[in-house]
Amino acid sequence: MNMNLFNLLVPVLIGISLMSERIVTVVKTAFPWLTEEKKTEAKEVDLVADRWRRLIVQALAFVASWLVAGMLQEDGNLLGSFVIGSGAEARSIPVWLVGLLASGGSAFWNNVLGYSKGLKDNQRLLNAAGGLDYTERARAAGVVVHDTGATARAQAGGRGGPAVQEAERRIAALDQPQLDSTPNRIAR
Repeated sequence: MNMNLFNLLVPVLIGISLMSERIVTVVKTAFPWLTEEKKTEAKEVDLVADRWRRLIVQALAFVASWLVAGMLQEDGNLLGSFVIGSGAEARSIPVWLVGLLASGGSAFWNNVLGYSKGLKDNQRLLNAAGGLDYTERARAAGVVVHDTGATARAQAGGRGGPAVQEAERRIAALDQPQLDSTPNRIAR
């Protein structure tokens, strides 16, 4: 999946996840036993005794997410497809799968965050490699390529490092060429 489709899918999943979480909260309020974890004598959660309650809550989250994803479709078809993107990049994802992804909870969102960070880091590396490739091709073609230092100044909050400050001081000390700025008059 490319970055554009990922950027289109994540907000949809966040919206569905938030809406379905409200539905699950309403159901838990109506049935308080869904919120009560079974505990051991040491007051720790008993994972074996609490298994069925957890499974019911997870199934409820999936069904709620699936219903919300289905309602977002024009025809409300729960067995249809969710189209992400447009044109040649458009991808079709089954509604039930969108519901499953949206019901993933915090573990899923931590993975999404890690994946998006990885994609951004990868894009940053590709951009840097492209810049280096451009510089090398320009030098091979005999074109003078130089760095204005704008990146260094921007990273240092506009101040630049000691080397940039020294270069700026030397440039400021140079005599600037005087340009004649009087307007030319054209006789009619």
